[in-house]
Amino acid sequence: MQEQPPKNRKPFILTGVIIVLIALAVGAYFLMRPSSDQADTSDHQHTSAQSTPAQTDTASNQGNTTADVQTIQVEAGNYYFKPNEIRVKKGQRVKIVLATKGMGHDFVIDSLGVEVPVTQPGETNSVEFTATTPGTYEFYCSVGNHRQLGQVGTLIVE
Repeated sequence: MQEQPPKNRKPFILTGVIIVLIALAVGAYFLMRPSSDQADTSDHQHTSAQSTPAQTDTASNQGNTTADVQTIQVEAGNYYFKPNEIRVKKGQRVKIVLATKGMGHDFVIDSLGVEVPVTQPGETNSVEFTATTPGTYEFYCSVGNHRQLGQVGTLIVE
C-alpha cells in the first residue's frame, strides 16, 4: 500500500483566524458605537475643535424669570449640554435646572462654586446662584471623562 502525504491544514487554520478576527471586529463595533441618545443629539455636542458659532445653542434671558430669578433649563446627554452657552446679566439671580438623558450627569462651574449633583435620567436637580462678576465661565460634567469628551459649555455674565 502506498502511504498518502499529510493534508495541508493551513487553509483551515487561516479560515479560523479570519472568522475570529471578524467576530472580534463585530463585537468591538457594537461596544464602541454611540448609543441612540448620542446619535440623536450629535448636533448638540460642543467641542472647540468641532463647533462653529452656528452650532452653538444659547440661552440668553430665555429662561423663566420669576421674582427676579432667571430659570435656565439645561439638558445633559451623552457628552453635551443643551444649551451649551448661557448668557445672564451681572447681579441676576440664576436657577439652573438640570435634566439628563441616557445616563447620570452633573453641572459644575468651579470658579463660581456652582454644582448641580449627579442627576439620573427622569430626575431633575437644580442650583441657584447670583452672577456677581462679569466674565466667561466654563461649565462641565465631572462624571467620568465626560468633560474630556466635550461635555462643556460657557456661562457668560454680561
